[in-house]
Amino acid sequence: MVFPFDFGFIPKTKGGDGDPLDVIVLSEFKSFPGCVVECIIIGAITAEQSEKKKKVRNDRFLAIPLQCKIFKKIESIEDLPKEIMDELEQFFKNYNKIEGKEFKPLQRLNAKEAAKLIKQNKHERTDQ
Repeated sequence: MVFPFDFGFIPKTKGGDGDPLDVIVLSEFKSFPGCVVECIIIGAITAEQSEKKKKVRNDRFLAIPLQCKIFKKIESIEDLPKEIMDELEQFFKNYNKIEGKEFKPLQRLNAKEAAKLIKQNKHERTDQ
């Protein structure tokens, strides 16, 4: 499967699965592994992921790069076409199914709600 947009993580965060929070970067250009892209958060899909009877939160945050031209007028998830949101949710359901996991979308959050959730999941590493 091919990700419909770039996929990465939000630095200095830690989600319910123990990894940094996941982010989908909606843009007309592709990035590369290891690069840092300055973005605005426009929302999130809260989700529960299960594998072998173990359930964890594994939310997906949505962001738009500051240099983006196509999505530059999008300020919150409500501004995105419904088809894009439906496609993203279906992608993650199918992607996780292939991995032997279940991805269950719970709720769509707007930009303000997503920013609050990120703030709650801020995490400074203590092993450095």
